[in-house]
Amino acid sequence: MKKLILTQKQKKQFDDNGFVLIRDVIDKHILEKVKDRIDGMLEGRYPSEGYKCGSASQEAENDPGESIKQVMNIWGWKKGKQWGPDPVLLEMGRHPAITSIAAQLLRIKEAWIFQQQAFLKEAGLVNATPWHQDDFYWRSNKTALTAFIPLEKLDKHNGTLYFFPKSHKWGVLDHKPAGGVSLFQTVAQKLDESKCVPVELEPGDVSFHHSVMIHGAPPNKGKIRRISISQHYSIPGSWWLWGGNNDVLMPKKSFTQGIGVSESSVNRWMREEKLKYIKKDNGRVFIKKREFAQFIKTHLT
Repeated sequence: MKKLILTQKQKKQFDDNGFVLIRDVIDKHILEKVKDRIDGMLEGRYPSEGYKCGSASQEAENDPGESIKQVMNIWGWKKGKQWGPDPVLLEMGRHPAITSIAAQLLRIKEAWIFQQQAFLKEAGLVNATPWHQDDFYWRSNKTALTAFIPLEKLDKHNGTLYFFPKSHKWGVLDHKPAGGVSLFQTVAQKLDESKCVPVELEPGDVSFHHSVMIHGAPPNKGKIRRISISQHYSIPGSWWLWGGNNDVLMPKKSFTQGIGVSESSVNRWMREEKLKYIKKDNGRVFIKKREFAQFIKTHLT
């Protein structure tokens, strides 16, 4: 599979506007495999351990994320290599053309994937994706981008992406819960929606956007479902605080699964005082989210 070489015009479009659309990046048979895997994980036909499958958000009855189905995984490390549990999605995350384009846009030799997130929106449901910036969630210490990959045709009718050109130069803005209840966050300030532009995609196309780009998608009002997968890439050595309170305590098991190592390795790092932890009176061990990010930066990159 060949790596694609971007033109200077394509790189400049990304730099200036914060996004760029590249046509015919992925073969159709690969997309069909990924689509079958996502459907199968949601339906229980394939194992989904290590993935969050189901509604994207179910915080209240009117949560706008309830009717949006997702399959989501945060990539870890296994034997010094980036790793995701499912073989089909692992292959997709390492797709050489996508990773090559990501590296060219980030102006680096190699781009690392740190998250995959598939979304499925059935036709005719209330399932808009609110205006947001990815880096509000990630809080990455270095520049990151998203490769947005449609698995079926995407246009204005079935909820394609809309971007605010040049908004990646505004910095990370304040957000608030969508609808007042959702895990989905939306930009708090009022936006002039006449300034946003749609990006219509055919299967095989990939849209790349900057981590601070303001983007969103309207409800799927078409006749076919909207199914896509987003792959998030950054610079080797990056780390993420994942928004919110960085003093939140993570169970040791979550830390172990997140970086794809054995429990014995984690215990050794704690004994050697490389990894700071908190032990509760009941014996359970926790790691602060801040320590998780700092440990990855210092010892695993």
